[in-house]
Amino acid sequence: MEKLTKAQMQYLLSWIGEKKEKRSFYHLAIKNNVSKSTVQRTLNVLVNRGFLNQQYDLTPEGEGYVNWYLPRHRSLVGWLLLHDIDQKLAESTAHTWLAVTEDPVVDMLLKNCLICSICKVLSAEKTSEEGPDMDLSQYLPEGIYHVDVEFVKDGANTPEPSMADGAFEKPARLIIAKGNSVIELKRLRVVQFSYRKNNLISGMLKTMEYVVEGKKKKAEVEGDYVRIKASHIQWSCSRNELELKGELRIYATCTAGIIHMPKSPAIMKISFSHDPKVQIGSIMPFS
Repeated sequence: MEKLTKAQMQYLLSWIGEKKEKRSFYHLAIKNNVSKSTVQRTLNVLVNRGFLNQQYDLTPEGEGYVNWYLPRHRSLVGWLLLHDIDQKLAESTAHTWLAVTEDPVVDMLLKNCLICSICKVLSAEKTSEEGPDMDLSQYLPEGIYHVDVEFVKDGANTPEPSMADGAFEKPARLIIAKGNSVIELKRLRVVQFSYRKNNLISGMLKTMEYVVEGKKKKAEVEGDYVRIKASHIQWSCSRNELELKGELRIYATCTAGIIHMPKSPAIMKISFSHDPKVQIGSIMPFS
């Protein structure tokens, strides 16, 4: 669907922001410092495009567009405010960006803004940038994000991939939901040659445990998926505030043929950056 212009979106939000019984072309014109005929003409265009019905109420299509638009606009405004931009200018600028910028660029910019906002808020609150109980849903809109993940050997002087690194599909998914945000990993069956047995053996991760504040926790293993609460990850920000990093020491067991392999320690490293190759899966998607 073709995007609304900046003026069309501003009029639409002003219109639906009023109680139905108080809506009028005259009041909307005064609020936006334009003529009544301009307001009526613009709203009629929205009717013709299917965003409003003949009674000037939101259609399902219009509601979907607003639900797609608002979280993006709020995130961009919040990021601009953190850089000491005036409120009205921030709101106007965010409207302009969303009206004229292509979606892939908006998504990259949005992710950059979100990460930068998290880091600046943490810094402003003088909160430790690392903490096992950080609730990302306070900062990120609900939705599904793709994140880079790797597993390295625990205690190695130089990072080396652990056996767990090949046991999952990449990228992983960061699922943000109020009160229940998780890192979701899809298990893979790994096939390797065994020099001891002189044949191929296949294995799959069976269990995963980790320790949070001295307490042992178990990752949820359901079907092909492993889920870890995002609040159990130790999150930190890069110095340039363009990358959100997570780390967790895990202990995994796996099967190799009919053999149950013992627990193996590894460090899970997560990277959530503005890199356009790491795409946002969905942020309140509009279709």
